Amino acid sequence: MLKHCSAKDAARAAVTCHRLLAARAGVKQEHAVFSGSMAYLSDEDCAADEAAAACDDALSRMPATLDFALAFIATPTSEEDVVTPVLACLRRRLPPGTKVVGCTGRGIMGVLPDGSAAEIDPSLDSRAGLSLLLGRVPGLQVHTFAARRTEGAWDSEAACRKWLGLGQGVQPLSLTLFTRSGCSYLIEQCLDGMHTAFPGMVITGGIASGRRNVFSTTASALPPAPHLSMPAGRDAPAGPSPEPPTAGIRKGLRPRRAPRSLGTAASAAATGQINEAADKHFVGLVLCTPTCPTGPSPSAAAAAVGTSCGSPREAAHPVRLGAFTARGLCGLDPVFHDINLARGLGNFVDGHGQEMEMVAVVSASSQGVPSTGQLAELVDAYGDGDLALWVADRASPGTYTERLTAAKPIVVLKTMSYQEGVLGAVHPSQTGAFDELLKAAEQPSQTLCGQVLVVASDGYLREFQAYVPGLAAPASRSAGSSTSHAGIGSRACNALVVVSCTAKGAEMYEGEEGVEAKHLLQLGKVPLAGVYCDGEIGPAPLQGQQSGVCWAAGGGRSSGGGLPSQAADGGTKSRLQGFTTIVSVMGS
Repeated sequence: MLKHCSAKDAARAAVTCHRLLAARAGVKQEHAVFSGSMAYLSDEDCAADEAAAACDDALSRMPATLDFALAFIATPTSEEDVVTPVLACLRRRLPPGTKVVGCTGRGIMGVLPDGSAAEIDPSLDSRAGLSLLLGRVPGLQVHTFAARRTEGAWDSEAACRKWLGLGQGVQPLSLTLFTRSGCSYLIEQCLDGMHTAFPGMVITGGIASGRRNVFSTTASALPPAPHLSMPAGRDAPAGPSPEPPTAGIRKGLRPRRAPRSLGTAASAAATGQINEAADKHFVGLVLCTPTCPTGPSPSAAAAAVGTSCGSPREAAHPVRLGAFTARGLCGLDPVFHDINLARGLGNFVDGHGQEMEMVAVVSASSQGVPSTGQLAELVDAYGDGDLALWVADRASPGTYTERLTAAKPIVVLKTMSYQEGVLGAVHPSQTGAFDELLKAAEQPSQTLCGQVLVVASDGYLREFQAYVPGLAAPASRSAGSSTSHAGIGSRACNALVVVSCTAKGAEMYEGEEGVEAKHLLQLGKVPLAGVYCDGEIGPAPLQGQQSGVCWAAGGGRSSGGGLPSQAADGGTKSRLQGFTTIVSVMGS
């Protein structure tokens, strides 16, 4: 092609080819980008304008195209409807093709445009609000769905794929799942089926606590949004309609590109109708990696990311998809030692039908003094809670907090007091660790130690301090990327999604509002969006531990700091939790 070109033209062609190759490499190595914003909504009439301001603030730090938007809407105690105008605003504002999913809650958390953390407290606050998280995740496929519980929906991998709306060409890595209120009895069935079908998938979410439940782009359609020539919430000027954008082409003029935030009916149709899934039980956001068209089933190859055909392809850049469950447990003084246990008492069946081995505390001491009665009094006083057990040197038994933060083995028994002492139940997932613990305690220099555990505000903050920095840290960094908060003028390659219990809030932190949002933003330094739910879906504790980061198969890195960490296909499954905070990460 360049045979008859001049040297100048050949040089231009070479420069062009070089730039095209550099651009292709840049696209291949593009990292995930996230941005978030939160707004208070004063009333039904102003909700659209206030939501539009938050949406435009988040869009200002994103590329031209988005993959998804997570939206959490706090609904006030009054009868004012803020959900309908907010969903209409998102439909108009977001770029074509953006997939939207979310739920309502009695409280939300997020980051204001000035970069400060904010919360609408579920127990003290009656304000409405919107917490929005926008994301672009190159290399992953994004799906949203809205579904009902149908017979056999989770009985097999094929059934789960059909329920999620996934084909055979993708392998799901993470599922952010929200259910409408009153559907808690379905969640465990759903989680069991999903983990069986996709053992490497991390599942997080919760039960909507607001008055208007869940919504998704895949719910039944509403009438299309009208064409807008002015920003949402403003009246169009009187007079003839403006010329369409293509009118200038006939006059030999270059058409001016409309601002991204000014939506049209066409863009709304491309984005999908964002509607309340009133007739659906579940909505969700699924992040998937493509798989080769031939080879073994994806579930059989969930752990073999990026190897042969049939397994998920390795993304062009590292992907981080993980979560942990903060239970907020702290140990009560004193620390007991020389604990003797009796086994062979049969099994105990809990409320979920789970059989657990029963053991009895025969004796225990504290500071060299027999204290079995004191242990029973503590268990009885704090509502038959948990008893943490570990083996340590007699000279330095340590504490529960020290053991947990150092990632040393711990077994936790569900306890109950009775007339002659304390009974404990060993969960089947901890049977192996429990046997090893008792064997280690037989050494002459070792002793079996324990502390009664209670939920406390310090426990949540300690777990945030231990796990959030490693969870939010980028796996790798591209040129120009930043881990600082996207609300202060930079792009973030990671983001946090938080689901907390409605029974917490300011009441947990001695009346102080916004504690969890402030700590999570300070520790993670990335965009975050959160909602208070009536039940939280998150990873169950690791074997022998109370917490730990659970990574999607092929979608995570070590949490760092020696903290416990394992892949979802290593046995960790998500469960419906209570009085917890679930923190999950998306990014690269």
